[in-house]
Amino acid sequence: MSLPVVIALALLMVAAVVVLKRILTPPEDQPHTAPPAAAPRPAFPQSGIPGRNEQDLLSWLILEASRQTSSHLEQDPLAMQRLLEAAAKAQAELDAAGTAEVNLPFLTADSSGPKHFVIRVTRHDRPA
Repeated sequence: MSLPVVIALALLMVAAVVVLKRILTPPEDQPHTAPPAAAPRPAFPQSGIPGRNEQDLLSWLILEASRQTSSHLEQDPLAMQRLLEAAAKAQAELDAAGTAEVNLPFLTADSSGPKHFVIRVTRHDRPA
């Protein structure tokens, strides 16, 4: 790849992270709290709008990853980028095969060590 293409791709990735951070950051008057660990796993919504299902899947993956790792992943740009890429890949697998596995080792880390995220998603997951 030529240098201008590499620079353009890098700028696009940075822009995507900035947009995701703005979308997922709670307003200042409402501090974000981690989801409860004991809550049942919600299904990701299917909006039926082209291009929207990947965004719904991304939001659901962020919620699940935050719950599994007990971390505020919205504040970690690298974790958000990895989840964005995993959502795109998972949506393609769901469209083709009906099931997808998201496996993100070392998604984040804290004082207790690295945190991994593994989850299987099926096309038939629906909100209750």
